[in-house]
Amino acid sequence: MNRSTPDFKMPPDQKQLLVVLEKVAAYQRSSPENRAVELDELLREGVLSPSDAEFLASHSVTYKPHRRSDYHALDMFRMPTEGGGCVFIGPGGPPLTKRHARLPGFQAIVESFLQLPRPRDELLLHIEFTKQDRMAVAMEMSGRIIATRMRIRR
Repeated sequence: MNRSTPDFKMPPDQKQLLVVLEKVAAYQRSSPENRAVELDELLREGVLSPSDAEFLASHSVTYKPHRRSDYHALDMFRMPTEGGGCVFIGPGGPPLTKRHARLPGFQAIVESFLQLPRPRDELLLHIEFTKQDRMAVAMEMSGRIIATRMRIRR
């Protein structure tokens, strides 16, 4: 079932995980520092209650600290589900930097992105196209990116 449909009922354990996330996000927003907060600090400062800690332990929830400015913080909490899947939840982070380019400029943008030093966490490159445009990106033997644009005809 799609979670965006009005018929979707969030399971109680996922609701509880959302409550824990809201507590952590509120604590981070209250601090002038843009830093990742470790779980032991959240417990020591009373941000999370003993019952929150028990919930995290009993549901095998893993916590990955992120700064408020992280674009990729949606994996702050990970909780396995009964069906063998898992739930990822975290704050949305700041708006992504958007760049627009025609095809010749696009190749340079992707190549410069790939040259960035690898951070401790993942980099995110999100590419959007119009409904009629598609892009194929492939590595050549030399390691350069070749981009081709295809227009879908109807």
